[in-house]
Amino acid sequence: MAEVYQGCIMGEIDEVERLLIVAQEKADGDKSKEIMKLRAYLMDNCYGSRDYRLVVDGDGLRGLGAIEGNVDKLIADTMKKRDMSWTKQGADRMARLISLREMGKLNTRTKCRSKPQQIPARERIIPEEGQYHH
Repeated sequence: MAEVYQGCIMGEIDEVERLLIVAQEKADGDKSKEIMKLRAYLMDNCYGSRDYRLVVDGDGLRGLGAIEGNVDKLIADTMKKRDMSWTKQGADRMARLISLREMGKLNTRTKCRSKPQQIPARERIIPEEGQYHH
């Protein structure tokens, strides 16, 4: 529903809710429940979904989509292309390290921890045999 998307971007909360109520009334069963959950989520997060450039004044403001795409690629390349397994905690830490590196702040943060933390083997996520093929 393009109208719902545009309403979210423009911050037209009442219009988004009206459109979703109409769609929910037309839907049946599981589809109606999905629309209800979407409506609740959008109403709870309505101010975060609108384009910040509509609220903030300033020249040269840009949308976030382009940079988010590049960040995703950096993390995906690190996580997927090296045939490694990751714990959730390790993946989170790697994403933070990549972020610090890209902001040029990695060297200032590496002096904070004196001793590396060991993760017990039982917490590691290990791929099943044959899960990844080259």
